[in-house]
Amino acid sequence: MNENDSDISLAMRVDDISLIECVFHAAPVSGRSGESRLAITNPEKHFSLDVKNRQNVLRAMVAVQFGIADPSAPAGEKGEIPEFLHFGMLVGVVVTSPLMGEAAIAARHMAGSEDSAAAQRDKKMEHAMRLEAIKTAYAFATSKLAEMSAMSPMGVMVLPLIDADQILIDIEKADKA
Repeated sequence: MNENDSDISLAMRVDDISLIECVFHAAPVSGRSGESRLAITNPEKHFSLDVKNRQNVLRAMVAVQFGIADPSAPAGEKGEIPEFLHFGMLVGVVVTSPLMGEAAIAARHMAGSEDSAAAQRDKKMEHAMRLEAIKTAYAFATSKLAEMSAMSPMGVMVLPLIDADQILIDIEKADKA
């Protein structure tokens, strides 16, 4: 690289994406319109330190649920509006980042005061790594829905654009509750 080139890569890396579970169902639709529903969760996250490679490691599971329901259809036994399109996916994502100086992300019980600079740095790095896992899983889910829906009576569908940072903030608030 010369001095005029910009390095646009992040310090983080996605090392693995694994499809754990995928469900797709589309009923024939002739002139039906509906309400879409979307839920993104991060049911599992595990931070660790890879001493040999001097990096922080996040192993996370991200779930994406998308459906289109017909509000004019009669509700089911549990009062739920039946979906004529349902897509659900669980993805495993491994994100790594190099150690920052001599420090690794510390476990919560070892992190010390929340006000310390190191604790703030750790919190920001955890947030950034989880955000990357969510963005990666969501992009993968978008691609998989387009692929699967192309073979359905509905035709090609893609997931709506999201504010992944706000979704993660909501997930983090729920984690604390």
